[in-house]
Amino acid sequence: MELRIAELGTGTAEAFGPFRTYLLSRGLLMDFRGTEVVATDGVGSSTSIPIASEPNEWDLFPNDLYFRYFVEVLNKLGVKLVGFHDDLSGESAFRVGEGAISAGFLSETLLRRLLRLETLIGIRALQQSGIADFEMRAGREICANIEENISYGKAGLADVELLIDKLKQTSIPITEAYFLHNANSIAEDLRHALLAACHHFQDMNRTIRELNETSTSYLGSGESAGEIWESRLYSPIVDAVSYAYTSSVISCYTALDLLYEYFVYLTREPFLNPEFPANLHFPDAPGRTAFQAGGQALPSDPSNSVLPYAIANLEVGQFTALRKVRNLLVHNMAADSLRPRVHIGRKLPPVNHEPLQYVQYLSFDIDSDGIPIAHPWIRRFYQGQTDAQHNMLEWLELTWQCALDTIEWLIVRWANHTSGS
Repeated sequence: MELRIAELGTGTAEAFGPFRTYLLSRGLLMDFRGTEVVATDGVGSSTSIPIASEPNEWDLFPNDLYFRYFVEVLNKLGVKLVGFHDDLSGESAFRVGEGAISAGFLSETLLRRLLRLETLIGIRALQQSGIADFEMRAGREICANIEENISYGKAGLADVELLIDKLKQTSIPITEAYFLHNANSIAEDLRHALLAACHHFQDMNRTIRELNETSTSYLGSGESAGEIWESRLYSPIVDAVSYAYTSSVISCYTALDLLYEYFVYLTREPFLNPEFPANLHFPDAPGRTAFQAGGQALPSDPSNSVLPYAIANLEVGQFTALRKVRNLLVHNMAADSLRPRVHIGRKLPPVNHEPLQYVQYLSFDIDSDGIPIAHPWIRRFYQGQTDAQHNMLEWLELTWQCALDTIEWLIVRWANHTSGS
């Protein structure tokens, strides 16, 4: 999918062009070189598509032309964009319109929207409580001092309970201040979990690329570079691919759980309750199930047609596969990492039979309800030849879009609250 960022449209995306080397799935790279776009594998083989147009006086083409040929390469090879390839970061990358955005810049985009939401929350807190701004700021400073003492081990549970009880007897708005403080805490945890999921995905992509560059020694003597072949890989670096995948799955679903906690925290009643919501799990369903503890849908809330991936607007089952795979990995001690199916090959369906070497990590088969297909004697099947790298990319895209749409949904709701509408 392509991410949609409500704040800036497609303006935040980096246009495709010759200034980047792009990391594709299955361990491939892609570059724009003069008048052609070239995809390369890990051993120096390549396939290219000539750009059927004349460059300008700087030997460059229009952005939309680069994008069109970029998509043509992806379709030709049956692969996806998974990152930027460079020595500095090699970050995970996601498509936005006719460009791409790194996980870091995507996180900064989310942070700007969270800061906008924080401002609206603060305004409404002042409006409803009647507390002066300087009083709230004093309360927030006390919250920060308490948290600092906790982090250095200078205050325990009994100390904090006693201090809060004392502060409640003063004019300091400690309850309201902690409501704002904890809202920021959940938001920051959410952003961290999203970045962690992308970081693990980045490790997975980089390791697959590394396998494609260094695994020719695994091949049998009869498997020359020009032949069609495929072999399964066994090595510690293969295990590293699986560890990164497992970690990315878990972090991704943790981000969804935190997003739901944030949603409930800001929509429940009574307002200004600083207690963290307990026993919540991300609801893979729409409507009333999204609201807890007195929260409810309002006529002025953004609709499904505007923000379809906001928690309140989700269709049933969009995250079922992610949830089931996450549960399977967690409750079975990451069983997939015990015997990961990672293959290296050349000129076979994973690259649409193009003359390129590839590395593919296969995910086990699941049914339409997201349940792993199994036999009483056999735990996993691979008939679907499902690419774990592609699955993880899709889950990350869905999770980022859910976060972006949900924060935008909350911004609209709180903007309506503060304006009195």
